[in-house]
Amino acid sequence: MAVRRLRWRNWKKPAQILLAGVLVLGGLAVSSQKHASAAPSGSGWEQTFSDDFDSLDSTKWKTAWSYWWDGSIREDNRTRQLAYYPDENVSIVTDTSAGGNGKVVRLRTAKEDTYVSWENKTYNYTAGVLQSSTRFKQTYGYYEARIKTFNSSAKGYITDFWLAPFANKWPPELDVMETAGSDSATKAHFFEHYSDSNGAHQYQGIEKALDPSQWHTYGVQWEPGKLTWFVDGTQVGSSITTGVPSEDMFLILSTEVGNDGYWGNPDAGTWPQYMEVDYVKVWKKSGITSGQTYEISSKVDGNKAFDVDSISTADGAAVQVWDYVGGGNQKWKAEDVGGGFYKLTATHSNKVLDICNNSTGQSCLKQSTYTGADSQLWKIEDQGNGYYRIVSKLSGLVIDLPNSNTTNGTDLQTYWWNGSDAQLWKLTSQ
Repeated sequence: MAVRRLRWRNWKKPAQILLAGVLVLGGLAVSSQKHASAAPSGSGWEQTFSDDFDSLDSTKWKTAWSYWWDGSIREDNRTRQLAYYPDENVSIVTDTSAGGNGKVVRLRTAKEDTYVSWENKTYNYTAGVLQSSTRFKQTYGYYEARIKTFNSSAKGYITDFWLAPFANKWPPELDVMETAGSDSATKAHFFEHYSDSNGAHQYQGIEKALDPSQWHTYGVQWEPGKLTWFVDGTQVGSSITTGVPSEDMFLILSTEVGNDGYWGNPDAGTWPQYMEVDYVKVWKKSGITSGQTYEISSKVDGNKAFDVDSISTADGAAVQVWDYVGGGNQKWKAEDVGGGFYKLTATHSNKVLDICNNSTGQSCLKQSTYTGADSQLWKIEDQGNGYYRIVSKLSGLVIDLPNSNTTNGTDLQTYWWNGSDAQLWKLTSQ
């Protein structure tokens, strides 16, 4: 009986020199141009993640599953379903069908006579995974990868590009694409998993007939309250608007082996299987997204953020600056109310940012129950370099940090615009 033992691999990025569009690897010059990605339509997008897999980059990926233990992320879990996940099942290979320099990442899935792990446990299958849990995460945006599979009609075999929550819970889950061998290599699935109002697991999705053994570009546009999938730049089915997650999620590329009704029982003689990925790219909308929750921090000191005093839920509680710790009293949901104005709602209290005493002059700020009054409406105007001024509809004055005082507990105010750093704010998605 053949026995394979785990071989630990040290990740080393090869020396790379980029000269006029040519990548030099170990003395071999090859074109660095990759297949063009189908970037999201419309304006206002900025790219936040990109990997063309010219090498395995350990600053972006881990070749083991993350799992949650006492609320924290650990990255040494190497088992899932029926398979073990050794480093060696993830490699950079050349596939000329990918175009460009042909460099792709390959995730191998195999049936083993006996595979002995470093824990001296035995497995009959090995598979591959790349995940970005502690390296990259994001709420909302457009997520895309160019992928092909091999002989994907193998029963018990699944390939997946998906997003998982950076939190100690499941669901949610977003499947940008998933193929199952039980489908006999005839379609791709696009799922979301979520919890309903009773906490019960629910899922929904759509599918598209295609040949996954050919190169396809798969994408999902994730917006507040809306999910839209794309294949090769064309929308698939209708958007989904229920159960949409609103929290940070990280990237996973995986192959898996299972044996339930959906997966089918693993076949003999149909292994190994492969999934190849040409690139993964992620974008987010620049500017303000209605329905998105933000930290609002000062340009004077990026650690100081809008904060409702004493985590109060009462009308009239002061709005100040404080060291950002991620509390609900420091997270503000921006919602477009029309005419270029937004209301800003503290997530812990569901009260909105308001001007004290309905003043049209210099004034303090408070939280109040929303009525739609002009004192509760704000324009958020881009001033460049990621900073905004926040302008009152009532007075035309802007939110200001008095005397640039960053002491915890300094009350915010409205004041006449002067362009100083004390009047510039960064809105960071939460």
